[in-house]
Amino acid sequence: MKEGRLKPDTFHEKRLLGQPAGVNVMLVLYSRFHNYVCDILLKINENGRFTLACTPESSAEDKAKAVAKQDHDIFNTARLIVGGLYVNICLHDYLRAITNTHHSKSDWTLDPRVDIGKQYDGEGVPRGVGNQVSVEFNLLYRFYACILKKDEGWINNFFLKLFPGRKPEEFENVSWTELGQALARFEESIPKDPSVRTFDGLERQNDGTFKDEDLVRILKEAMEDPAGRFGARMVPKALKIVEFFGLKRYETFTDINSDKNIADILEKLYSDLDMVELYPGLIIEDIKPVRNAGSGICPIYSVGRAVLSDAVTLYTLDDPKAPPRPVVVFTAQSIKHVLDNPKQFVVPWLQPISALFPGKKDLGWFMLAGDQPRNLAHRSSVVSAMMKIPNMRDAVYEFVARVGSKLIEKETFTLAKGLN
Repeated sequence: MKEGRLKPDTFHEKRLLGQPAGVNVMLVLYSRFHNYVCDILLKINENGRFTLACTPESSAEDKAKAVAKQDHDIFNTARLIVGGLYVNICLHDYLRAITNTHHSKSDWTLDPRVDIGKQYDGEGVPRGVGNQVSVEFNLLYRFYACILKKDEGWINNFFLKLFPGRKPEEFENVSWTELGQALARFEESIPKDPSVRTFDGLERQNDGTFKDEDLVRILKEAMEDPAGRFGARMVPKALKIVEFFGLKRYETFTDINSDKNIADILEKLYSDLDMVELYPGLIIEDIKPVRNAGSGICPIYSVGRAVLSDAVTLYTLDDPKAPPRPVVVFTAQSIKHVLDNPKQFVVPWLQPISALFPGKKDLGWFMLAGDQPRNLAHRSSVVSAMMKIPNMRDAVYEFVARVGSKLIEKETFTLAKGLN
């Protein structure tokens, strides 16, 4: 291809051929839009930026270089434009659908490109420091419950093709090795040339494109099929971190799900709220009620929070234009400068040490709380006192082993006699 275009109706990602057809149609449409943008860019040719940098009298080598440069420049400009389209679709369709602001007069959207002020600290919200909600998002962003019935059937048929001769009820017993081998066979069956690949039984026309009516049909059917609903009893067969993630601690089973039938089942299964495992506890929460504007896809609360948090932090904190990395201190002069300036380069342990002992006590004298003379004096006195204890190492070992065993035994939960 030339002039920045992609091969007709082509995308590179092979894994999506293992997804329902609607996903592949979306990529085909992006591919078509890219080629459309390339055509428009070349027709406009602003300030002659895409004109071939050669003359009819140029050598064949110079003409080839000029054509390659034109192709490169148009392709990358179009790529940025299509990327901008994708970002705006995410911000103005995807996020606004989640918050159900499409049908309101508000033009608000959760836009991570907007600079967030210094409400939280003097430095403002950091950028380029990595996704801060990746663990939570990866756990919760599982829209299994919302899969269309049609797509569920498609996936089941896909697995039947992966394992010919097997029955659907046997899939639960497929080992990781068998699954990996089946997927490897599927990947090997995919043509290496993306421009000849097909999906959902479609056939390419002589010019390499799919028929418009086939693509429209697939999209129309995908949009008209109702999605599933979040919440309890909608989770397929699957699979004490509440404090770690800062989640709300429930006081009754109806706090998890207000449906009395669901709450009663939970209570019979778990007896105690703290016994409810993290995944089911989150996935069977009440769904958020419809609000215009406010809530569109009606996810369960924690999932909705995780999705929106990820959408913002993924852009804000994984920004490729990350701030410069800190300067590495590696020379003797630099190290001496740091060590001789305890006020500027503060030892960070005083705050967490103070948090262990709430109150207005001044623990700045503690040996690990700083690099001031009083800290060094306390450190010396502690070392001197500890060295006077005979067999110090054995004494500490014996104490930890004895007290630790008692604490572990005290906190051990007995499922049955002999089974801890």
